[in-house]
Amino acid sequence: SLHESQFSLLYQSVSKSATSGEIHFIRMTMTHFLFSYPVMVLLTVMVTLGLLKLKCWLRCVYLVSRLPGPPVTSLVGNTTILTTTTETIKTFLSLSKLYGPLVRLWVCLVPFVVVNNPSDIKAIMANANQTHKNFLYTLLDKFFGHGILTSSGAKWKHDRKLIEPFFHRMTLNSFITTFAESSELVVDGLQDKSEVKITDLINICVRGILHHTMMGIPLSDHETKLRSPFVTGHPFIISRFQRPLYLIENLYRFSSLSNNETQQQTSFKEFAREILDKRRRSENNLEWCLLDHLIRVANTTGEFTDEDIVDQICTFMLSGQDTIAGAVTFTLYNLAKHPETQQKVVEELETVFNKHSFISLRSLNEMVYLQQCINESLRLFPSIPLISKKLVEDVQLENCTLPAGLNILILPIAVHRLEEYHPDPENFNPDRFSRGNVKALHPYSFIPFSAGPRNCIGYKLAYMEIKTIIATILRHYVISVPSDHELELSYKVVLRAKRMVMTFKPRL
Repeated sequence: SLHESQFSLLYQSVSKSATSGEIHFIRMTMTHFLFSYPVMVLLTVMVTLGLLKLKCWLRCVYLVSRLPGPPVTSLVGNTTILTTTTETIKTFLSLSKLYGPLVRLWVCLVPFVVVNNPSDIKAIMANANQTHKNFLYTLLDKFFGHGILTSSGAKWKHDRKLIEPFFHRMTLNSFITTFAESSELVVDGLQDKSEVKITDLINICVRGILHHTMMGIPLSDHETKLRSPFVTGHPFIISRFQRPLYLIENLYRFSSLSNNETQQQTSFKEFAREILDKRRRSENNLEWCLLDHLIRVANTTGEFTDEDIVDQICTFMLSGQDTIAGAVTFTLYNLAKHPETQQKVVEELETVFNKHSFISLRSLNEMVYLQQCINESLRLFPSIPLISKKLVEDVQLENCTLPAGLNILILPIAVHRLEEYHPDPENFNPDRFSRGNVKALHPYSFIPFSAGPRNCIGYKLAYMEIKTIIATILRHYVISVPSDHELELSYKVVLRAKRMVMTFKPRL
């Protein structure tokens, strides 16, 4: 055979009995084997992986094709849902009412399933293996960085384990003074003003707290905070959905939009590196911050590089702004709309501060009714109205099996308004979260900070900060909403109010 003759000539060459022509033939044959065999193996692997992905995609398509859902627009599918910030929220709220517990959506050629039933959500979110984010979070990489929010699998587990000790309650206790001082600045900013666009003041307050607790920048260091790009940063994902072709990375990277996003990312990272370098050089870091914790991890374990630290700082700086500011603003709005509830909170605060002269961990824990009001506001207006995942293994639900590889959407803003779990869902009723009632609440029917292994790592800090800001404001002012004010919601990764105006009257 040909192979036998080739190896026979190879043997002759080795024994120095081959002619020059035979040696040339052997060289050509060896070159053929060296290069064609790996190429064939590579091609085989690529084809196999391609077929497996195709099989996975077809399984997802088969399931999605049998589910109800909104009309599809040609190749862009249902991407128009995310193109208008106001209509997006209305669509989120209508999907379960119109189509039931499992809803089909298409993002171009990518099938999605919206899961609305809390028991089904538990089957997905409580599973320790289902920690993967899907391509929607990849679109946010340039905004948040490759930190704990957008990472998946082993990297996410590794990073979370290293970061989690920072968010222990006793560590967070040291930040309460910062929360209180920044809240007092809001009170000062409200002096001699009656009608205020409260969102701006709350955003300034939260940004000051973030710069201090995450990066160690003092509240008094206005110059550094004014230079901070985190003050004006914004995600580009909605703009990409408005131009569906920009969802294709190889097209998007050549656009001016991508160039602007890259410049923004560069400014985030350069500022974070600058503060990192200063923090490392300083010998008088008396107040602990997340950056110090990450530096310690890097120094003691070698687990974090400087690039890792910068990514994590960018993630926490950007993910903690609008989420907490939104929770504060919507809670104030609900208390302003319901004066009798506001009065109950004030009475509770009077009782708490008769026992404690200042805000502390103990006094915050005693603000039980205020906590109920915050939870009820988060039920109606969750800061993150959309959570997205990609299944890494099949998930068995009561009526069907969700295949591995399927993209999942969970809409807290819709789940929180399911009448079978939250009677009279549009009504603001903090007693839903009283100690007696909360025990009967399905744990996955209220998920403002996500749930399961990938719940928000900073939720304790968030509650402490929200409570401090609201308690400080209510001790000084009676708040109300102008009679002609209409709340209009919008979606830009987080839930926002387009215009939030309130009236503040000094409390006697």
